[in-house]
Amino acid sequence: MIPPSALTAFSLSSPPAEGAGRDRVIAWARGEIARVREWVAQSNALGRGTAVCEAHSDALSDVIRHLFRWVEASTGGGPTRGLAVVAQGGFGRRRMALHSDIDLLLLVDSQLTEALEDRIRALVQLLWDTGEETGHSVKSVKEALATVGEDVISMTALFESRTLAGDESLWLELERGLRQRLERGAVSEYLRQRIEEMRGRHARFGNTVYLLEPNLKEGEGGLRDIHMCQWVSYACLGTCDLTALVEAEVLTAENLVELNEAWDFLLAVRNALHAVAGRRIDTLDFERVRPVAQALGIGPNEVHSLAEEHLIHLCHVHGRVVDRAAQRVARLLPRRTSLAGRMTRRLRERHLRGGWVSRDGEIALGSSMPADLFSSDPGQMLEICAVARERGLRLSDEVCEAIHRECRRGCEEALQTDPSTTERLLRIFRGPAHTARTVRQMADTGLLGEVLPPWRRIQSMVRIDHFHRYTVDEHTLKCLESAEALLTGQLDEREPGLVEAAHQVERWDLLMLGILLHDIGKGEGRGHVVKGGQIAQRVAQRLGLDNEEARTLRELVLGHLWIPHLAFRRDATDPSVIDRLAHQVGNLDLLHMLFILTFADISGVRPDHWTAWKGQLIWALVTGTRRRLEGVDSDDFEVGPDLEHLTEQVLARLSEDSEAIRQRARDLVRSGSDRYLRSVTPRRMADHARLLARLSDQTRAVWQVEHPPRCNYSEITVAVVDEPGVFGLMCGALASKEINILSAQAYSTDDGFAVEIFQVTTARGEALPEGFVLTRVEREVNRVLRGESREEEVFPVRLSPPTAGPELLALAPTVIEFDNSASSHCTVMELRTADRRGLLHALTHQLAIHGAMIYLAMISTEAYRVVDVFYLTDLDNMKIDDPKRLTELERGIREMLDSPSEH
Repeated sequence: MIPPSALTAFSLSSPPAEGAGRDRVIAWARGEIARVREWVAQSNALGRGTAVCEAHSDALSDVIRHLFRWVEASTGGGPTRGLAVVAQGGFGRRRMALHSDIDLLLLVDSQLTEALEDRIRALVQLLWDTGEETGHSVKSVKEALATVGEDVISMTALFESRTLAGDESLWLELERGLRQRLERGAVSEYLRQRIEEMRGRHARFGNTVYLLEPNLKEGEGGLRDIHMCQWVSYACLGTCDLTALVEAEVLTAENLVELNEAWDFLLAVRNALHAVAGRRIDTLDFERVRPVAQALGIGPNEVHSLAEEHLIHLCHVHGRVVDRAAQRVARLLPRRTSLAGRMTRRLRERHLRGGWVSRDGEIALGSSMPADLFSSDPGQMLEICAVARERGLRLSDEVCEAIHRECRRGCEEALQTDPSTTERLLRIFRGPAHTARTVRQMADTGLLGEVLPPWRRIQSMVRIDHFHRYTVDEHTLKCLESAEALLTGQLDEREPGLVEAAHQVERWDLLMLGILLHDIGKGEGRGHVVKGGQIAQRVAQRLGLDNEEARTLRELVLGHLWIPHLAFRRDATDPSVIDRLAHQVGNLDLLHMLFILTFADISGVRPDHWTAWKGQLIWALVTGTRRRLEGVDSDDFEVGPDLEHLTEQVLARLSEDSEAIRQRARDLVRSGSDRYLRSVTPRRMADHARLLARLSDQTRAVWQVEHPPRCNYSEITVAVVDEPGVFGLMCGALASKEINILSAQAYSTDDGFAVEIFQVTTARGEALPEGFVLTRVEREVNRVLRGESREEEVFPVRLSPPTAGPELLALAPTVIEFDNSASSHCTVMELRTADRRGLLHALTHQLAIHGAMIYLAMISTEAYRVVDVFYLTDLDNMKIDDPKRLTELERGIREMLDSPSEH
């Protein structure tokens, strides 16, 4: 850290002499504001955030004072009475970031004279002409005080105000009136609204500190949470100085030191972000995080191989400090400063077995327990967590602080040698409810890292992959929450198959422990699955699990990618694929556990990542594997779905449609592939039948755009007359509209049609706009299919360079693999490469050039890479088993990828 004293002080140049013209004054103000902002950009660094923002605020204050004095001189009448210029917001706090706006209150006497109005207009126009984004309001003292208890935003603005120029007596009158009104009882409702606002704001920004694109101001653990601490401190204690929170025993002196360091860090990062963006921006997104890290001198470290990962990790470390302080202030300050709260607190206590007490949904140490309980018997930290989980209570702030303090001293060895550790830990993981919340508190206090030391390696661990939304540890905790939801009735209607599997798991404690460890190997570098399995084995030995329990735990970690990889990269209806998974899993218990872990792992990536079509693919694979493990005869197993029953289900959804559509539905069920019939719901089949019924000699392709609820992508379904190259044509059509294909599924029917489904976003990674249509593209596609236009003219192949930087590309080079044993009638090609715009169109174009027909396509975007799997045949519908042809195909694809501008 560079101490603020190392800063080169900023000072304004001499203002124009009294009597200078207006244009000269404006030019001076503009020049000084530009100069101070240049100084901020150059002087900003870690350890300087607070000092730089204060200097910036003070310089702008001086500019406004000079402008006000010029207005006084130019309008005549001497010093101003009845008007005060007051700074508010970040300007009032003296925490102006590089491109923060200037927020002013023009405080006036109740009798607003014409002369004062002239000065107000002159000052506002002067500020406007400097080009600054200035917000201002004009209020009398009475009007300003009227907001107290009525308007929480305006009331808050008064807490952090300071006078800049004019009649200071007005400001002092306002300050006295504000304190009097707070003392008369406007506090409790203000606290309720402010705390409610904080929780709502956290929900809007993901309810976690650990986002990979954190919002430095509004997100959980951001600057706004520090402001909230100041606001409620002012309301309860009469000052925004956070030292008062230590005196009120809400924060410790150590908490305050850490909070001020976090505040300084966030201000420095925000200044750097503003400098990189050239404007006010608060989200540290993937586009700007690297230059921000460079500006702050942050490089890689032993855990984070990229500078941007290290920067985001530091944001999370400091954000957690802020969040912990804000939560403590929100919970404790109202209690500590409310006489009624202090008097009734003990009346609400309930004594629990073991000496603990519960109150207001929290568990705490009883009065009969020694103050040094955790230091004299560290195992009691796990015991109180187990009791909290079993009774559905959260740990009180005092308990969390005590555990955190003890863990910082180190208690790993004491917990390892305590014979009760394993029993208590498994009680916490047993469920069915409250495990996720308890484990999260264990992680926050450091207890989880003391019990399971490998956890420390993934704490706040960042992997910038444009795929996960959270850090590795936060993803893991989200996975626990998703799994727990299956047992607590939150997903009964949405995921009946998963809920059924969850209730069949006997060792839920081992499953939840396996979920906790499934990504633990990422703390050891690449190859996290194998490394994670080794860690799981060591954890099992440390906990004294028996051989069967250890094997289950190890297999959960080693096998957590088996189901999604096969479901999304292979034909899950192929008996050989089902045989492979059945052989890997070995028994129904492990299959059910891995099914739930798969759901949790996908759901924990980001809120919308588990989708209906992913669920259908996984369900088809799990159902087939379950039948195989139950001993269903191979001949019976290979019989396809019950077509008669499936047809009835589809037709039931078409009861009000025409007979032509109903007949098309019958034909679709009869001619659809096993994979289509097993992985697509009857409701979707009915939708597809409606689209297929619209096809004709003239209309050879029709489109439908949908926006799945709670998802940040859109889904495009295409019904088309099947012919060679049609899938590539659709990819090119979408690429022409700069639509990014996240994943795709293509199904051909035996009667000459195809249904192709694309999950897509805009180039900015957002769902397509409501009302988005593809009428023109659909018209051009039909012209190509009718032979009236050439595809290469209408949709030329344009392949952009990779979106990932060279460091990420080096970690995951292009891999092309061919497999002639995975399918009885197709060659399976798997391509793993960096994502780029137009890739799928260019790739399918290469396949067509080399005479490869696409029987089945499974396209998915994982992180900054794509994993594209194609089931291919030659033009005679046979496997491509000639090594020379496969080598030529691979060479063509690699040449395409190496020279994108030529395609």
